[in-house]
Amino acid sequence: MTGNLIWRILLTAFIALIARSAYYVGSDVYYTAQSTDWPSTEGEIIKIVNPSKDPQPKSWAKDKIVEYKYLAEGKEFSGNKISFNRRKKWYGNDVTRLVAPLSLGDGITVFYNPKNAAISVLNPGGSNTANVAFLCAQILGITMLATALSWSIFSSNKGDG
Repeated sequence: MTGNLIWRILLTAFIALIARSAYYVGSDVYYTAQSTDWPSTEGEIIKIVNPSKDPQPKSWAKDKIVEYKYLAEGKEFSGNKISFNRRKKWYGNDVTRLVAPLSLGDGITVFYNPKNAAISVLNPGGSNTANVAFLCAQILGITMLATALSWSIFSSNKGDG
């Protein structure tokens, strides 16, 4: 009985973790598509690191290698999104091309969400292929774990009757 309970708790925890991650990937899918229509404003680089050294090349494009501040709707915001894409090759090409010429204090164009100006990106749009594939894999994982949890509950209840 205790083993079944632990199994169920672990499955439920994994489902919750994957669902949380899927929510963020799903929002990246949405923002990748929507960001091409966002208004832009001028911003300023307030932090920058070398993309070839930190973070590691296998990291995602949304990692904090650049931070910027911008004014939108009369308020000052800060952001760190370069792109909503999740392509591994991003670091070898686009990020280096975009970030390498930048220096602290440089002016940049920032695209921000008109519904929530705190959400911003430097490079809007792009391919959603990797985002959608990652989201589908997470949904499949949730489905498999939920099936395993249901099977576990069903089989233990069947044994009780």
